[in-house]
Amino acid sequence: MKGVCLETLKFIRVNRVLGGISLALNLLLGGALISLYATSDPVVAKVENSIGNKRVVRASQVRRELAKRHGEDVLGDLAGRRIVTLAADESKILLDAEEVEARWFLWSQEPGVKANLDAGETTEAELRERLTTLVLLDQLTLNELNPGERENVLRRFYETNKRDLEEIKLRHILLQSQKEADDVAQRLAAGVDFAELAKRFSLDPLTREQGGNLGWKSREDLQADLSPLLFLIPEGRASKPISSRHGWHLFLVEDKRTEFAEVKDTARRQWCELRRPDTLANLRKRFNVESPDKKELVEKLRPIFDSQESQPLGLSK
Repeated sequence: MKGVCLETLKFIRVNRVLGGISLALNLLLGGALISLYATSDPVVAKVENSIGNKRVVRASQVRRELAKRHGEDVLGDLAGRRIVTLAADESKILLDAEEVEARWFLWSQEPGVKANLDAGETTEAELRERLTTLVLLDQLTLNELNPGERENVLRRFYETNKRDLEEIKLRHILLQSQKEADDVAQRLAAGVDFAELAKRFSLDPLTREQGGNLGWKSREDLQADLSPLLFLIPEGRASKPISSRHGWHLFLVEDKRTEFAEVKDTARRQWCELRRPDTLANLRKRFNVESPDKKELVEKLRPIFDSQESQPLGLSK
């Protein structure tokens, strides 16, 4: 009987120990989940009114709204990239690295691209990935033509769009007033280098350090009121002071490209750009693409730790 009691006491003690361990593990697990939730779904904005009522916006709410508003577009873009890659593999197309670099140089000269890169809104790696997809898509588009057809197709495209394909290589100096523009124009007339004057006087932060370099521009790249004037300026000549909504400009036309041989690459890129939607649509028909509808997509993209699922955006406490 004494042995039975001892065994019973041992059993109770073991159960107490195990119960304590279980409680400790549950507390640890609960703390870990709370910590994981706080890490996975942090507060990204806080709002407080004049009487001390507070509301927060959590990361899960932002992600959910992004999924609702832009999920389909982003998914379509990503799926399109995969389609292009698979099609290139299937057709044994090797990426034209020289074309990627040539286009990257053109992109990197655009003031808007420079501004986005400087502001951290995008990265060179992200832009290069998108550019790689476009180059592959254009290679697939060109492959729809027999090699012997390409020259004739591009030449006909050039003849039809000659005026829009012509390009001028520009520099500019942006100034605040006509008087300042006249003063800089006098320095130009006296033989001072245009690029040096741009670095010294131009108010355009995106091109000033590059001597006012705007790169190659077509008519559609320029303001409608400026393009007729600038395309009439002879090569190597600077304009008189010109007024725009941004201020007063002096432009230098460094070079021109007008003949087919000079703008052939531009014609090819523009022709491919116009054909891209048809090429991608044909690939989508040929490939098996499975994707959810909008409602299902939003559900699939719902964050795991989303305690605010039932509350409208901005009402979580």
